[in-house]
Amino acid sequence: MTMPTDSAEFPRLSVAYAPPGAPAATLVCRPGYSDAARYEIARDRAGWPALDDAPLFAMAFMAWSAIKRDPAAPGVLKTPTVDAFLDVIQNVSPALDDRGEAVTSRVDPTLPGPPPGF
Repeated sequence: MTMPTDSAEFPRLSVAYAPPGAPAATLVCRPGYSDAARYEIARDRAGWPALDDAPLFAMAFMAWSAIKRDPAAPGVLKTPTVDAFLDVIQNVSPALDDRGEAVTSRVDPTLPGPPPGF
């Protein structure tokens, strides 16, 4: 698994979870550059394995980070730590479209230019 760069396409992630006393549900989140950067910083501080050695954990961390930023995400998924998040979820995988291909979010840090004639 290769970490996307700032202008690469980040895959949307599908998070399956089962809230206590409720049926299982799925949420699609949109991790981006900031979530990947948070993963790299946390990985270095905590001494976690490299991305290629623990791709499932990296995917779960980036999903957790993206969900924490999403005001519409269910509260049960907004855990204070990634360890608590792992206790709540059942699975994290790339979200797939109707053709079975990964759904991506284009991340482009370039600001648009001024309108024509400006």
